[in-house]
Parts: sequence; C-alpha cells; structure tokens
Amino acid sequence: MSNFETENLLLCLSGVVLTVIAIVTIYAIATQNKPADQKIFWLLLVIFVPLLGALLFWMQSEKFRIFFKYWLPVLIWMTVIFAASSDVKSFEHSSRILAPLLRWLFPKISDDTVHLVVFIARKCCHLAEYAVFALLVWRALNRFTNHLTPWSWPKVGGTLLIVFLYASSDEFHQIFVPTRTPRIHDVVIDTTGGAIGLFALWFIGRWRKRW
Repeated sequence: MSNFETENLLLCLSGVVLTVIAIVTIYAIATQNKPADQKIFWLLLVIFVPLLGALLFWMQSEKFRIFFKYWLPVLIWMTVIFAASSDVKSFEHSSRILAPLLRWLFPKISDDTVHLVVFIARKCCHLAEYAVFALLVWRALNRFTNHLTPWSWPKVGGTLLIVFLYASSDEFHQIFVPTRTPRIHDVVIDTTGGAIGLFALWFIGRWRKRW
C-alpha cells in the first residue's frame, strides 16, 4: 500500500471515529437535563473537536505547517479582539482598574476627568490591539507573497483592507452585545491603529536598512 493510500485510509478511519464520538456526545447532551448554555457549549465542542482532529492530521504536510505558523497567530488575535468586544461591562471594568489609580495619584480629580481619561485609555487600547493585528496580518501576507519586495504597497494595502474589514465586522458584532454601541469612528480609530503599526514597522525597517 502506497503512502498516499495509507494517508487516505487513516483519514477515513479518523473521520469515522470522530463522527461516532460526535453522535454519541450529541445524544448524551440531548437526553440529559442540562442548562441551555451548557448544551450550546458542548455542541460547539462537538463541532470543533472533529475539525481540530482533521486539521492536526492535515498539518502533517509542509504547506499546512507553514499556513498555521503564519495565520494561526492572526486567528488567535482576532479571537482576542472578538472576546474583548463581547464584554458587556467593558467600560465599567476599565474604570474599576483606572479610576482608583487616578484618584490615588490625583486625590482632587473630578469624576468627569476620570471618565475622560478612561475613555482615552480605551481608545489607545483600540489603537494598540489593531496595530498588533496589522503586524500579524502583514507577517502572514509577507510569507505568501514572495514575488513582491519585502516592503511593498500591495502588501500594505491588503493588510489595511483586512484590518478595516475586521474592524467593521467587530463594530457590527457589537450591535448584538448589550451596553455596547457600534460607532463608525471606532472603525476609523482601529484602522488608524493598523496604519500606525505598519508605519512603525516601515520606520524600523528603514532604520535597520531592511528595505
């Protein structure tokens, strides 16, 4: 039996095993008296475990190892941003950390000033998280567009387009999060953060004579 046939046989067997496990788990979840949120969690787990098993099998190839080396960090950071935007008490959590510190440093500071500082700090966090996101996207695009120069405007434009689209989707997602309000200017701030990250990369690259 050739290596190709062996790999296909292993893939089919793993698919059958994972499918059986998924069916048994779904049946167990459906027949037990569990809260709805726990049922949803386990159903999502059942969906993603087989996918993860297939991905681990496919990652035996060099192309998939390269793909996950460069794009998995992007996906993880996108998840971090998504989770942060899902926080229904995001402003309160930020205030809980910053407000006591500000009042300790400046005992006479007013509530309005504290509110303003927290607001500015949150927007700076937007800039920072999307600067990191842009750098990760640029790193991935740089690996898969070898026909272009190390620093090229098509890569920069593609990176900023991805940043803009994800920032827009993130604001759209906030429509469904209580106490969160989608704002167009947040998309502008996020995209600006991406541009700042790329500018910092360009400046460092010029300084070190990489391009």
